[in-house]
Amino acid sequence: LNYNLQGVVNIPLIEDELGLRISGTFNRDSGWIDQPTADKEDVNDQALNNIRIKTLWQPSESLMVKAMAIIHRNDGSSNHQEDEDGNFTQPFNHTNFASIEDNYELYNITATYDFESVQILSSTGYLDLENLIDGHGILNPTAAPPAPPTHSETIDSYRKHRAISQEIRLIDTGDDDFQWSLGGYYESGKSPRLTNVQFGTPGPDTFLIFNNIFREPEYKQWAVFGDSNYALTDQFKIGVGVRYFEDDRGLDDSRRIQSGTFDAVSPRAYMSYQVNENINTFASVSKGFRSGGFNSVGQDPYEPEELLSYEVGTKMSLLDDRLKAELIYYYSEYTNYQIFAALPVGPPLSFTRNAGDSEVEGLDFLLDWLVSDEWSIGISGNINDGEFVKVEAAPGTAAYIVGDDLPLSPEYKISVWSNYNFSWRSRQ
Repeated sequence: LNYNLQGVVNIPLIEDELGLRISGTFNRDSGWIDQPTADKEDVNDQALNNIRIKTLWQPSESLMVKAMAIIHRNDGSSNHQEDEDGNFTQPFNHTNFASIEDNYELYNITATYDFESVQILSSTGYLDLENLIDGHGILNPTAAPPAPPTHSETIDSYRKHRAISQEIRLIDTGDDDFQWSLGGYYESGKSPRLTNVQFGTPGPDTFLIFNNIFREPEYKQWAVFGDSNYALTDQFKIGVGVRYFEDDRGLDDSRRIQSGTFDAVSPRAYMSYQVNENINTFASVSKGFRSGGFNSVGQDPYEPEELLSYEVGTKMSLLDDRLKAELIYYYSEYTNYQIFAALPVGPPLSFTRNAGDSEVEGLDFLLDWLVSDEWSIGISGNINDGEFVKVEAAPGTAAYIVGDDLPLSPEYKISVWSNYNFSWRSRQ
């Protein structure tokens, strides 16, 4: 039996002041892959439960408090590789079957208070995540045919992650031509994880065992940021913003303890011009930053990734708001582009490496046409062209040369949709 149940209920606890909303998803999938060597059927079955609880308290026009809790439980299986009969066989003649548990709890409380022309916002979050993969058997081709593939099996992979975050913002809510916002952010987390790996070529005794591969990354990061914009005319607005970010990171992998601090100043400038009430144009230039970090299994640290991005576009609402259109062009330059690389020898573990520099340009587009009061059609998508312009001669990056496409970067994505709304019966 397979089923998916979804439900939601809204409960007013105090009229016009306090409300409660509870929603849930309960999914059961029986699976379809068998594992005869373990005498198991449907080993890729899944049971997923997800409950979200939200409250809204508004005791006055000035104060509003929102609280949220998400409880997620997923008991299923890792990806399996079927044979032509639809069965799964563990490498190295093992008879255990693959399973996965993915559980987390997420909590947040956000409060806002409106003064005469300024709003203050506070948002506090907490995440508790636990992930366990057991008996994840995979077949890795490490060389081109006719060379035999390499078997590898992750017997146990356990990860625990806890993080807490706090953000405070001051937001200008006045009607002046000059608008501003200021804020600060803090987050800290720790993620101990333990992995056991068997690795080798096909056969019962030709494999290596790497047990108790321990890693414990942790971080503490904070940022301060501000933004301001000024309306030069009713149609033309300019703005600037800046963000300072600092990230203290560490990694304990039993053999050594690594630590370091990464920081950056990220500015942004932008403008918008309202051609008329139906057409708006905009442009921006900004700098981005992704922290560096540390690798285990004896690999060197990796450097921060930096980004310089340009964007220009327009948004339109035409034909009495029945046709909405968007067209955005972007161009980005990456320095020290970060990728996942595999160990050249040893267990099939990945690490992070700076591959070099890259450039990306592309177009985002959208058309949404309300053909009639009941029927609408639309298309949206992205055309993307990214390539390496410089490649570092570092372990794990030898597979790339200048001009290669960026990994995991699709050249295009297109979505087409149509909606038709109707009533089963007329309302009296």
